[in-house]
Amino acid sequence: MADIEALNGETFELASNAYRSADNESLAWMRAEAASVLGQIALRTDGDYGRALSEEALRYFEAQQMHDMVANELYMSAFSWWRQRDSQSLKNAEQLFRRSAEAAQRADNPFGVAYAEAGLCGVLEQQGRVAEALQSCRASLPKLKGIWHITEYSTNVNYAAALLANKEPGQAMLILESLAKDWPEWDVGYHGYRYYFIRGQTYAALGHYEAAVSDLNVALNELLEFGDNSWARNNRLIQARFRVEQLVQSLERKTQEAAEKDRRHRLLLVSGVIVTLLLSVIVMLLLRHRRFYRRMAFTDPLTGLANRRSSEARAQEAFAHAKARQQPLFIALLDLDRFKTCNDRYGHDAGDEALKRFAKVADKVLRPGDVFGRWGGEEFLLVLQGVDRDEANTILERLRSAAAAERLKLAPDYPLHFSAGVVGLQHDTEQLAELLTLADQALYQAKEAGRNRSYFAKDYAVLN
Repeated sequence: MADIEALNGETFELASNAYRSADNESLAWMRAEAASVLGQIALRTDGDYGRALSEEALRYFEAQQMHDMVANELYMSAFSWWRQRDSQSLKNAEQLFRRSAEAAQRADNPFGVAYAEAGLCGVLEQQGRVAEALQSCRASLPKLKGIWHITEYSTNVNYAAALLANKEPGQAMLILESLAKDWPEWDVGYHGYRYYFIRGQTYAALGHYEAAVSDLNVALNELLEFGDNSWARNNRLIQARFRVEQLVQSLERKTQEAAEKDRRHRLLLVSGVIVTLLLSVIVMLLLRHRRFYRRMAFTDPLTGLANRRSSEARAQEAFAHAKARQQPLFIALLDLDRFKTCNDRYGHDAGDEALKRFAKVADKVLRPGDVFGRWGGEEFLLVLQGVDRDEANTILERLRSAAAAERLKLAPDYPLHFSAGVVGLQHDTEQLAELLTLADQALYQAKEAGRNRSYFAKDYAVLN
């Protein structure tokens, strides 16, 4: 969703000028973009005013089938209703969040869907619809994990609140303790109050009454501090809006006083330059956010490798290419040996270090054209094109030697070994899924045979 903090100050003034200037049909797209920016800022202090601007932008984006922009406008309007917190406003917010999720799905934007589900998580929890809230929380959190945005934090707090309402205080406390560890110094605003309020209730449900009273007192202080800061922010935005309205009135008077045709043309030219510059800034911001979400959708955030979705897509392309051209292809599933023991003995940070170090070793050792990605947990997918069995084995052993030479800082006694199940493309293979199944079975055989080895699936006929 849009980064409102980056769209204030001078940008607000420029957007106001652009909105007023783009008042004819040929500039409808410019007016819609400007209305979107103004609406997203105004929603923070004046919900009705902001939603009116957002609705104007939404009508244009829907007519042009700009589904990403539609999802964004619906999300921001839903969020403004959610902040009002009365019963009817929560119903309005729920409806808009669901529409935002549908638009994000049409745009093939999984992060847009995750943001909308995160909104539903909070709205449904506050409506007391616990089962539905838990479903939305669990749908959004896997996508949000690791993006280090306030939405990830607030959704975890709402998830904990839903678990508490579902009479699962132990699970709720696990979520809250994880937040305290992962977000120790972050300024989370209103959600700081929510965190301590929910944790206080959770302590009470677990029978820890002294800790509950302490947390609820902290929650009260957080709420008072947030209220003071919010007043200051709102006051500055109201003053900025007043200055913009004064500027608009001044420009209107000058336009009315301008009698000469040449002067009107010069004013229109200046307005067009301002609109163009503003829209360039807006487009750059939107493209940056879009690139970020697209990159996150196809990249494993821990290792930087292609995630399972991206790895499978690239493997499918390699499979189709090799099948059509009768070329050899090998699929390998790699699994770090005794990874659970590493986690149990040295902690999850050590496990994360092992995964990241193995990814870096593979990047150095493997060929530029090899497909390598994280398949899930401690498992990786490797696709080798244009090699025979001996060459495939040589590549795997080169990777094995390089990995074994690594020493982890957090787990110095843990050897970075892996087992691999390997299968070659067969004449009668029709689907990539068949090779993946055989590779998985071969990986099991490698584990059973003692680990730290590669096991090639039997009875294959490599295409030559």
